[in-house]
Amino acid sequence: MIQRLRWPISKAAMLWLAVLVITWLLSNHGRALSKAFDARWVIKYPPGWRLPLKDEISNAMKWLIEDASFGLFSFTELTRGISWLIEQPYNLALALFADGIVEGYGLDAIQILPPLSWIFVIALVISLGHFAKDWWLASLVGGAFFYLAVFGQWESAMITLASIIIAVPFGVGGGLLRGILFLVQF
Repeated sequence: MIQRLRWPISKAAMLWLAVLVITWLLSNHGRALSKAFDARWVIKYPPGWRLPLKDEISNAMKWLIEDASFGLFSFTELTRGISWLIEQPYNLALALFADGIVEGYGLDAIQILPPLSWIFVIALVISLGHFAKDWWLASLVGGAFFYLAVFGQWESAMITLASIIIAVPFGVGGGLLRGILFLVQF
């Protein structure tokens, strides 16, 4: 009896692999192909198709910044208030992972509590990786964080981690709220 051969890769994966290869080829050889086929219009966007919105957008932004008011507060004060609200948990995360808790400013600053040690953070991400999936993921994230510590990238990586720790919940919460509002409308 003849058995049917099975591809180890699904059709969807093959499609995305083909799209990736075609995109790579076009991005690397697109300019040469456009010259070869005398189709330089493919590379340069036609000026006639551009919308003349530069002045309108500039005027709208100027109005928002200088004149827009909601009665008790202006648009600028609203955005600064939102920025202050986001900055509070970010400063806490930054203190925990990168700077430590400091009292004072500049040369007069005194460190009250140092940032979390790299050993503790690596142990934390290993345990989170194991909790999320398995030991393979735990060793992968542990190795990645160990790499950051060994090659001197720890400080900048912890600043980035503090940003991510704050940005992800805001993004998830905002997306969830938007999805709920969308469903309520229908």
